[in-house]
Amino acid sequence: MKLKFKNEHIFYALEPVWNDLHYIFQAKIGLLITANSEKDFEQEIEVSKDILVQIYKGVSQQPEGMAAAINKEIKDDLIPQLAAVSNMDEVINNQAVPNEAASIQIAINDLDLADIAARAAIILKGKNKILT
Repeated sequence: MKLKFKNEHIFYALEPVWNDLHYIFQAKIGLLITANSEKDFEQEIEVSKDILVQIYKGVSQQPEGMAAAINKEIKDDLIPQLAAVSNMDEVINNQAVPNEAASIQIAINDLDLADIAARAAIILKGKNKILT
């Protein structure tokens, strides 16, 4: 799937997972960034669902205070691009097989729900520590 991101977002999103990414993907990114490394330049990247989910996990695990603004920017760029090519309506209304974009949307939703559950567990743990 082809998606567009500013270099700044690419740099931030790939930093925590760079060493774990497939070398072919690393090489493709390296060529794009070598051609233009200006932070605001927008790159079109060919990325698979598995790699995108791997990157999304890495971004979502960054400390909230440091990551809140840029994570929102990245997600705000990603979601409309996925929605434009997703068959999510057919998946929901007609039980169609999700295409790649819909599969990514589902995976992102699952990761977001896991983050919400983890945050709730931390809050409950903090409450219990205070009350005991």
